[in-house]
Amino acid sequence: MDSTGYISEIFSSFQGEGPYMGERHIFVRFLGCSLGCGYCDTPYAMAEAGPARIEEAGIGFKRLENPLPVRTVMEAVISQEVFPGFNSKLAITGGEPLEQPEFLRALLGELGGRFKTLLETNGILPDALLRVKDMVDIISMDFKLPSVTDKGEFWEAHREFALAARGRELIAKAVVSPGTPIKEVEMAANILAKAAPDALFVIQPITEKSATPSPEMLFEFYSCARRILKNVRVIPQVHKIMGVR
Repeated sequence: MDSTGYISEIFSSFQGEGPYMGERHIFVRFLGCSLGCGYCDTPYAMAEAGPARIEEAGIGFKRLENPLPVRTVMEAVISQEVFPGFNSKLAITGGEPLEQPEFLRALLGELGGRFKTLLETNGILPDALLRVKDMVDIISMDFKLPSVTDKGEFWEAHREFALAARGRELIAKAVVSPGTPIKEVEMAANILAKAAPDALFVIQPITEKSATPSPEMLFEFYSCARRILKNVRVIPQVHKIMGVR
């Protein structure tokens, strides 16, 4: 029986976050997220149901009813290629992809390594990560800071997740706001230093003008993290600056 899963949208665009920003990626956005952070910029992907929005090159978008068979998703992904290598990576995002690990594994199995795969996740589901880790190339995990999520602390889950990600390229991102205390950035950096010291730590300011930390705060966050880690960058969401999805 063909595996099915819930997809929010599939499209091709520029990567707007992290060290691969500016590259053309195919995005597969999974539908559904049980966390629901207040700063999420894709709240439509947190829903439990709804149609999938699939880009058709040169035509527009079509909508398909969820859940989708894995082969339908595979064909939609492959259709985004203008020519082989046009998109540098396949970005698996959400919602939260690791809430559907078996479907994700089935999809990546169908694609058979055709694309270098970047998994974007909230970084609190280490057991689910282990079920797909061997099929992804890059893992981008969030540190869900209490000051911006209003969901409590996830420090132990993040530690276990970073340990589970060993053996893969790891990017750890912390979204910060004017209300973020320096101790939260320090805690995230210390966890990463012990669990995955070679990982890249990205400090990402919330991009809405009313919620963006001051330059002085960003310098302070960077200095704090850089005392602990060797690879730290401050990177905003550049797709919002470019006005692309």
